[in-house]
Amino acid sequence: MLETTPEGSEYDRLKLWLVRGTLLLAWGTFALCWWAYDLNVAVSYLLGAMVGLIYLRLLARSVGNMGMGGRSPFISSRLLLVVALFVLVVRWPSLKLLPAILGFLTYKLTILLYTIHTTLGGGQQQPRGTSVQHQPPQPTAEKPLTPTAGNVLGELARLRAEHHLGDEG
Repeated sequence: MLETTPEGSEYDRLKLWLVRGTLLLAWGTFALCWWAYDLNVAVSYLLGAMVGLIYLRLLARSVGNMGMGGRSPFISSRLLLVVALFVLVVRWPSLKLLPAILGFLTYKLTILLYTIHTTLGGGQQQPRGTSVQHQPPQPTAEKPLTPTAGNVLGELARLRAEHHLGDEG
């Protein structure tokens, strides 16, 4: 089951999307590898993809616990997981190293697909709490700020005006 975080259900939906996407990509690529190559290559890929999925879950748990204080024990377990995958593939004669590595990186492809999906407008248009009505008012160009002590924007406006006057003269 997914952990609850202070960010609410949006983070949980992201984690669920990444897990489902990784599973779908893994099973689809497993079937494609079995069809195009042989069962050993497909099993090597699937083993790497499942280790990548466990790695993704540990990474999500580590990110969810960020800010809670203390050092996370999941950093060493994630590294140990990757090392165990390599040792298993190298020691087992029927497994192939390259398909296992590519299988492990399947979760990265899922993250890339999610990024493309949200960038091209398929996801939420604006993050929560960043709508235009919640932004601080911006100074207009017609009404320059007067420089006062401690008014950084006013000082910048004064410097910009001096720069523009120097260009015209």
